[in-house]
Amino acid sequence: MTTKGGPAGGEPRGRGRRSFLLAAVACAAAFVGTHASALPPRVLAPTDLLAWFTPWRDDARAPANRLLLDPILQFQPWLEHSRRELLAGRPPLWNPWQGLGVVHLGNDQSAVLSPFSWPYYLLGPPGLFVGAGAKWVVAALGLFVLLRRSGADGRAALAAALALPCAGPWAAWQLHPHTAALAWLPWALVAVEDCVAGRRRGPPALTLVTAATLFAGYAQGALLVAIAAGAWAIVAATTGGGRRSGTPGRGWGWSTWAT
Repeated sequence: MTTKGGPAGGEPRGRGRRSFLLAAVACAAAFVGTHASALPPRVLAPTDLLAWFTPWRDDARAPANRLLLDPILQFQPWLEHSRRELLAGRPPLWNPWQGLGVVHLGNDQSAVLSPFSWPYYLLGPPGLFVGAGAKWVVAALGLFVLLRRSGADGRAALAAALALPCAGPWAAWQLHPHTAALAWLPWALVAVEDCVAGRRRGPPALTLVTAATLFAGYAQGALLVAIAAGAWAIVAATTGGGRRSGTPGRGWGWSTWAT
């Protein structure tokens, strides 16, 4: 029998660190399909669709994907407007360039406060690639941590973490707010589990994840995350999942669901 501080006790922790590192490497592998977009003058954007519109109209050019109009017509112009306003020292409250002028900060889909918008504010158009990559990393590492804490083998958790950002919908919507909201789902479940277990980090972690999800610019996605987190809290609270011995975590689980 070995003590917690002995070699045998430290071995699982060492395996966890190695598995976590492997998950990070797996996330980097997801960049391979779009790595050319990180090299100037190219950017990660479906700009070939501008050939449909004046003054860039070019009937001889066929866009590669006709379904990706939203990023160039909405999300990227909103990001650029937010960036210019912030660089000018003004909060991006109003967008005078859309119609006769519309609310910008209050427009949920403009995602002014989303952490995934910050790379664009700092880097400009190259930040589109960095922001998309950040979504992959957040989602994949979150899923890896969730599965490992649920008892999954390190290799199985690594495979799942690698598969998530390589999924078709994730690749197609990497510039959409859909992925910005759903990237936080695994972390929401981890935070809910901590609340149920009575761990102190649970409530503040859940607060931060909730804020990031709401700021992502996709209210429907935030609702889906809330439904999943509520269901997870109910199951964990009623089955004792994630609870530590002697900790009153059940109340946190139900209060999380109610919130």
